[in-house]
Amino acid sequence: MKPWERFSDIVASAATAGERRAQELTAQGIMPCMYLYYTPAAGADGGLVLVHDSDPAPEGHQLATPEGLRCNVPYSNYPNWIRQRAMRLPILGAE
Repeated sequence: MKPWERFSDIVASAATAGERRAQELTAQGIMPCMYLYYTPAAGADGGLVLVHDSDPAPEGHQLATPEGLRCNVPYSNYPNWIRQRAMRLPILGAE
């Protein structure tokens, strides 16, 4: 798999999981503000995850950007929002 395909898969996975979490929060009457965290590549590919501001950061993850994904961003824009902020993160490992 080409690096850009692996990157796209990582972004899509984070966007899908983030959308699910945002929908859960919205159903509870909570206006979500999500932050992008990443795990750096260590041989294998790292990862991306969106975390609600009241949830603890996953162990081993680092904050990718201090900018939060606000509740006014449509779910369909999640992949693009993540992609723009993850382009320079060290998440792709050696193939």
